[in-house]
Amino acid sequence: MANNLLPARVGDLARAYTFSRLEPVSASAAFGSLVVERFMDGVVLLLFLIIPVYTSGFPSIEALSEGWGAGLLRLAILIVIVVTSVLCLIVVAPRLVINIAGWCGQLLSPEIGTASVKILESFISSIKIMRDAKLLLLGFIWTLVFWTWHALSFWLGMLAFGIDTGFVSAIFTAGVVAFAVALPAAPGFFGTFHAGSDFAIGTVYGVDSADSLAFAFGYHFGGWVPITIIGLYYTWALGLSLGQARSSNSDTSEDEDFTEEH
Repeated sequence: MANNLLPARVGDLARAYTFSRLEPVSASAAFGSLVVERFMDGVVLLLFLIIPVYTSGFPSIEALSEGWGAGLLRLAILIVIVVTSVLCLIVVAPRLVINIAGWCGQLLSPEIGTASVKILESFISSIKIMRDAKLLLLGFIWTLVFWTWHALSFWLGMLAFGIDTGFVSAIFTAGVVAFAVALPAAPGFFGTFHAGSDFAIGTVYGVDSADSLAFAFGYHFGGWVPITIIGLYYTWALGLSLGQARSSNSDTSEDEDFTEEH
């Protein structure tokens, strides 16, 4: 909900902050869970971009070879590869990463070195799911189900606006829009959501821009209103505020001792 009212995707940090307020976990550990979730989202959404391209009904491969659409695809692939590589390094050699972070921090000051080690230890303990193949598989299955359901809602929305380009096009659109709104922008994803939808449905699938934008505005507003209202209610009910989330620092609390596993 906070992303609907705050700019630059501050809501992602606000969610980690809120989680650390409601549960006995540090802010860095809460942020770690967000990183794992975004990692799994990125992998699934990358598949949502790639798989439709190789289906027989994909209409315009040229649209992905030039312009900002091609840039989006390359950026998405690069981000997923970089994040995957960093997380794999942390999982395979956590102590090495901690030692490097501590050494770099010590170059600035002993206090920064000690704090960076504590924060990183808390973060690594929060992504231990990455070392559990079963939990990681279940996480990916849930992520795939979630985004497939999301694509289904796109498809139904497109049909409601007279856009019948098939379910695969809805999968592709969901992927494009998800990467578009991942960019820090205006509150509520206004602009990025609509540009992503218009590119996927209009530029790639050849739907008239007026129809693709009508769908984008209708679908986006239809989701923005209830999520914002429900979010504001629970913000009030839990005694939180948007001001707290916006100005919060990632404070770390006492964490459990970190144990390196091999």
